Amino acid sequence: MKNIYFLSDAHLGSLAIPHARMQERRLVNFLDSIKHKAAAIYLLGDIFDFWHEYKTVVPKGYTRLLGKISELTDMGVEVHFFTGNHDLWVGDYLQEECGVTLHTKSSVVDIYGSLFYLSHGDGLGSKDRKFKLLRGIFHNRLCQRLFASIHPRWGMAFGLEWARHSRMKREDGKEPPYQGEDREELVIFAKDYLRSHPDINFFIFGHRHIELDLMLQRTCRMLILQEECGVTLHTKSSVVDIYGSLFYLSHGDGLGSKDRKFKLLRGIFHNRLCQRLFASIHPRWGMAFGLEWARHSRMKREDGKEPPYQGEDREELVIFAKDYLRSHPDINFFIFGHRHIELDLMLQRTCRMLILGDWISQFSYAVFDGEHLFLDSFIEGESQP
Repeated sequence: MKNIYFLSDAHLGSLAIPHARMQERRLVNFLDSIKHKAAAIYLLGDIFDFWHEYKTVVPKGYTRLLGKISELTDMGVEVHFFTGNHDLWVGDYLQEECGVTLHTKSSVVDIYGSLFYLSHGDGLGSKDRKFKLLRGIFHNRLCQRLFASIHPRWGMAFGLEWARHSRMKREDGKEPPYQGEDREELVIFAKDYLRSHPDINFFIFGHRHIELDLMLQRTCRMLILQEECGVTLHTKSSVVDIYGSLFYLSHGDGLGSKDRKFKLLRGIFHNRLCQRLFASIHPRWGMAFGLEWARHSRMKREDGKEPPYQGEDREELVIFAKDYLRSHPDINFFIFGHRHIELDLMLQRTCRMLILGDWISQFSYAVFDGEHLFLDSFIEGESQP
């Protein structure tokens, strides 16, 4: 029988937490350590310090966590995501892209024959009218739609600053300590709920950022859970020494091209002012325009595919590589993308050129072991990359 895990309140992205990257890595390392032991993982809210999903855009960051959650669900581990008071504006992204089961309210779940009452815990047992009013506003669909019309540059900044202010107005930026059975709101709520639902075996909450394990009755316990991509970016072609061989690496767009229209468009797309102007467009329209532009660009070609290899005298990337090699004869390998064709060509006795194909229909890649470079294709269930 595999284990069931519960955690909450990571508050990833918080402006009040100085070690955000380390914090996310620690959470991801924990999830990785339990992936073969877990039947299900319940994330009980406030995993993100602020989360707001737009129709085509989600918040920047969290790639390590989202990738690990996707890996877990792909392995068959159930991941249940409960919204908290900081990340309640979750749409369908986590369900559709990461495979989580989304819970927007408290749930009673049968786990291995025991009944669990699971909830983030915000608002339960609270008599604070101001908090209830704010919670009602945040959960209101009209308010959510109005907020979605704000450009994320300001909307996300406002949300994260609100969350930071909410934390920092407390003493030392921490939640107050346990208030005792007669004053702790979640304990009061659990005891009251238990009177009408005596078959509950466990209550598990987040929200309070304190660690509590309390016997409510002989057959019922209550727990409060305490809180719990590093790539190198290249924006232009690079010459890299790998195991003593010199590689010229580039996506390849624009290299060797004499198409003036393409060069003009490429210049516009790479212009910093144009990029900033485009960033000021709300993503609801900006992303839709960009995706439609890309679709149109692909579909105007025959069958939506790149033209086949044009031969050494006409293939622009081959022409570029040969020309570059004349002034840089020490290059051992040219590796390009962009063309969506597979090509392995000897340019000289000590120099080869590869075009990598794509991951749309060919699923091809290159491997260099320090001595040999070769193209291969990934066939699911057969390949061992």
